Amino acid sequence: MSGGCCHWSYTAARPRLFVFDARLVYPLGLWLLHWSWATFAVAAVSAAVFLVLERLGIPLDTALLMARARLVGPVRPAVELSVLRGRCGH
Repeated sequence: MSGGCCHWSYTAARPRLFVFDARLVYPLGLWLLHWSWATFAVAAVSAAVFLVLERLGIPLDTALLMARARLVGPVRPAVELSVLRGRCGH
């Protein structure tokens, strides 16, 4: 084990499939299992999105968090909404 080429620090590396992110396997697998132009379009669009994100240096996980933050908005309450509203009917 010691002296091998793989170290524990490689555990945080993004999974790769040749030059693409390995998570592209899911849309491509969907296209291969359900052979149609619609699923080909889904696979091609997802490949293009992954390529653009990779060129920008943004991991897919971070891009999803950024999209969620943009959708939810910048304001986050410090306490739960149930504390602010109180209990109903009691």
